[in-house]
Amino acid sequence: MTIKIGYEQGYQQGKAEAAEWMKARDDALAELSAEIARLRTEILEADECITQSVKEEAALRAENEALRSDAERYRFLRSGNYSLPFAKVVLNDTPHGIDRAVDTEMEIWQSARPDAASGTTGAALESLRAWNAETDPDVASALDDLTKSRGTT
Repeated sequence: MTIKIGYEQGYQQGKAEAAEWMKARDDALAELSAEIARLRTEILEADECITQSVKEEAALRAENEALRSDAERYRFLRSGNYSLPFAKVVLNDTPHGIDRAVDTEMEIWQSARPDAASGTTGAALESLRAWNAETDPDVASALDDLTKSRGTT
């Protein structure tokens, strides 16, 4: 009988210890599950933050490029390297048209120098002539006068 009681006590004790181990395992799993959920939330928040930062960077780069273009236009206008007909266009145009006129004039100054091989001017001058012929014949004739005064074709 003592063996049977000893066996029964050992069985009950083993069963109790196993239940304690199972509870400890379940508690540890619950803690790990909670930690995984917390980390997933942090990852999603970090991902949203990164996405927002990338969008802001793209917007800032675009703004920087626009400001760079404005600064180049401003430096060009400050330099005084333009003709009276061009100044007339700038003073009598819309802001968008002014930007277009200044950009085109800047291109002309860079491309209107005769090409060493062919002796002709760049395509920017021709596109400006075509644009001005459509929008304002007076400016187109002033542009022709300007290019003649520079000795370009």
